[in-house]
Amino acid sequence: MVNEKESNVYDVVIAGGGPAGLNAALMLGRVRRRVLLADSGQPRNAASAAVHGLFSRDGDDPARLRRIAREQLAAYPSARLVDTAVESAARAGDGFEVTLAGGETARARRLLLATGLADELPAVEGLARLWGRGAYHCPYCHGWEVRDQPVAVLGGDDTAAHLALGLARLGCDVVLCPAARRPSARRPATACGPQGYGSARTWCWAWTACRAGTCG
Repeated sequence: MVNEKESNVYDVVIAGGGPAGLNAALMLGRVRRRVLLADSGQPRNAASAAVHGLFSRDGDDPARLRRIAREQLAAYPSARLVDTAVESAARAGDGFEVTLAGGETARARRLLLATGLADELPAVEGLARLWGRGAYHCPYCHGWEVRDQPVAVLGGDDTAAHLALGLARLGCDVVLCPAARRPSARRPATACGPQGYGSARTWCWAWTACRAGTCG
């Protein structure tokens, strides 16, 4: 028999409501595990117009996929979804205690971190505005859509050179823009977008520094 104290403890708290967190909550809900899924609502692919490379869902809208996943999760009453981030987590006896952004605390036997990554963009004027809509980081996610078109690669290391060679394989006319070439104060660097390069469309590729995502 489960006592009242134990009934207030989740089997799992999941930090992060992206594909990994949602799928974990779905599987646990299907076996009636008590799950708390905390989603900050800031997915890494929010700026992208479409998801690519996902079997049976190639080209779908990321927001639509999240909405469908949430609707399907709602069929399992033991899985609770809250629209907030996990602020902190600490060991508590044999389990964990997490604090949500709104101040609510929850205890769990297991803690699953599914926060993913966050992109830290280079300090290039205009790049953030174009991110996911004309400036990208992954040729496997977006390369096909800009095949046979002019592209620019931001970065001056071996990784950027490797990316440039990969894009050339897609028939792209590639210009490599070394990051070491710093702009002067008079002429700040500007990000290329789906325009310019003469009368043709120019797409920009930038290697980003990735860090662990915030909890949620």
